Amino acid sequence: MEIGEDKVGQVTVIEIKGWVNISAHPERLQQLVRERLRGGERQFLIDLAECEWMDSTGLGELITSFVTVTRQEGQLKLVNVPRPVHGLLTVSNLTQVFEVFDEKQAAIDSFAA
Repeated sequence: MEIGEDKVGQVTVIEIKGWVNISAHPERLQQLVRERLRGGERQFLIDLAECEWMDSTGLGELITSFVTVTRQEGQLKLVNVPRPVHGLLTVSNLTQVFEVFDEKQAAIDSFAA
């Protein structure tokens, strides 16, 4: 798993690439989110366009990151969720929790709404 980061206006865009499973140390996502929260950032967009697969550990890290951000009065949204990962979100009923977007610009614009 690789994690990239970009800033678009006030939105921190975190790109996750590869396999997100227990052996890929998915806790790095949560560490990054916490560091940025300590720095005052509150708007996060997780771009999963290049995420090939996510197991329950990776899903747990997404949920934990979402809860951490929400408790700090922030927002965390998802974009470009590949079909296998979207299936996990759907089966887990997490599409009711996460705002999921198909296009990055639409997701970024949604923070201003």
